Amino acid sequence: MQFFVRILGVALGILAAALVFLAFSHQHVQSRSQARHFHNKNVQVRSNRAALAVSSNGFLLYGHPFDIWSGSLHYFRIPAEYWLDRLEMAKHMGLNTISTYVPWNFHEVGPGSFDFETHAHDLARFLNLAHEVGLRVLIRPSPYICAEWDFGGLPARLMANPDLELRSSNDAFLDEVERYYDALMPILRPLQASNGGPIIAFYVENEYGSYGADRDYLQALVAMMRDRGIVEQMFTCDNAQGLSRGALPGALQTINFQDNVERHLDQLAHFQPDQPLMVSEYWTGWFDHDGEEHHTFDSEDLVEGLQKILDRGASFNLYVFHGGTSFGWNAGANSPYAPDITSYDYDAPLSEHGQVTPKYEDIQMVLMSYGAEHPRRPHYHSNSNPYQVMASHLTYMEELPHTNGQGYVLYSTNLDLQASERTLVINGIRDRVIVYCNGQRIALLPLKYTHAATRLLDLLVENAGRINYGEAIGEHKGLDEAFWLDEEEQAHMAVIPWDRMGHLTDDTPGAPRLYRAFIPRPPDLGTGVPDTYIDTRDWGRGAMFLNGFNLGRFSRAGPQWQLYLPGPFFTRETNELVILETDPQAEVPTTVKFLDHPLW
Repeated sequence: MQFFVRILGVALGILAAALVFLAFSHQHVQSRSQARHFHNKNVQVRSNRAALAVSSNGFLLYGHPFDIWSGSLHYFRIPAEYWLDRLEMAKHMGLNTISTYVPWNFHEVGPGSFDFETHAHDLARFLNLAHEVGLRVLIRPSPYICAEWDFGGLPARLMANPDLELRSSNDAFLDEVERYYDALMPILRPLQASNGGPIIAFYVENEYGSYGADRDYLQALVAMMRDRGIVEQMFTCDNAQGLSRGALPGALQTINFQDNVERHLDQLAHFQPDQPLMVSEYWTGWFDHDGEEHHTFDSEDLVEGLQKILDRGASFNLYVFHGGTSFGWNAGANSPYAPDITSYDYDAPLSEHGQVTPKYEDIQMVLMSYGAEHPRRPHYHSNSNPYQVMASHLTYMEELPHTNGQGYVLYSTNLDLQASERTLVINGIRDRVIVYCNGQRIALLPLKYTHAATRLLDLLVENAGRINYGEAIGEHKGLDEAFWLDEEEQAHMAVIPWDRMGHLTDDTPGAPRLYRAFIPRPPDLGTGVPDTYIDTRDWGRGAMFLNGFNLGRFSRAGPQWQLYLPGPFFTRETNELVILETDPQAEVPTTVKFLDHPLW
């Protein structure tokens, strides 16, 4: 980000920062207790048999009856410093298992280059922490995960290959998956329950029955895992409409829903008689799109449904137990196009910043009444050289090696405007465009120019998030069609990544702005530096970065009016907050305000 500040030439001074931090009790600390090592006398080490077996009477773990009481939490949405805390809170609520996805595009830092070791990418550390706390793990490592995550976890670069068909038995796609699994499965293999680890089941894909019917693809995924030493039980998961197409011999079918519990469980039993009933996603709330109201799900309705699940003897996974935050450019989108917000609070039992909610306590009471234990409450590396691509054809964001297909891209060209009035039409924009002419921000499309001159036209296109669910997945980002000056196609342009837009500077009216504030490290209150929220109500649209880390997008459209800033992110004595503002307001804010709670 320091290079970004320099290259844009934006120097608007240092904003005063008025800090208000979350005054949490001892509940909100890096670790509410020392991790308790988990030992099971029935563990069978180095077995070639799955530790979890299925029977008409339910699950058997190491030969003993076992009910899966699970909750989803995503390590990639949680500061690594808080992993242990969130896991302990899952155990404290009465769960015995957690579920997590593994997003391919989070771990692939370059084509064929993977990071499974550094900080928040250290998947093995997260899984071992779950084991130490006494939690089993349902792992969801498929190439596609949905999860309201950008492109459903798929790397954007896949879209640059016209011969590749997503989520299919297409050779080009499976070749990519093989390379990914070559990096991932050696990490997961020793952590299987059959090897004494926490992982008791692997998901083949995610709600595939709602997308396709290519059984060869599903079988190929299973074969890839088996060939790499995975022996545990395989699950599929689908909503009710996808059960018939999502089934796979040898894999246990599971179901996803929020209401009509008896009907959904009856449907699952119909498709799969004499097998354990498993709800892989019992939705505890819902996600939010930009500009919508914040979604909630009544706790009374949730626990009533949970009791019905338990009364049927079914196993379950709460989706989600704790949502966290889609930091960076990682929030996804849905079709018809609607981008997700940065917060993944989800109205979950444990809030975005890790606080117990009434929903948490209600679920805990239900699980205790059914025999749950009640343990003691635990207290892209950037090249600094200027970079652009000269293109004589349409270039999508995912074709630029520098951007990872995220953020913004600038299309720049010179137009010879000799007539008194010319009409410029631009179609196929994904997802949002700001138009500049000779450095001046102008009206949106279609545009009419009334000056006769050669003018520099800049199109700043924002990728607001790739669709992560449904048949519309796989859209390109940037300009999807050529633009036209009257009836003449304009195809020659410079394509510039978002952090190299050197000619849009502080002197450009209406251009994106960068603001900086320097914030002293808050005092350690004895339990670590407290968390806080940045109040975004005075800002238009953009993203915020602390010490170069992308905290996520903000937008005046709501419903999110704040960005979560975890205390461990204050890594320096003096911390640099950079605010990228693409829609500058008439009155420039002079302070950065912080909150002790979210504004829903």
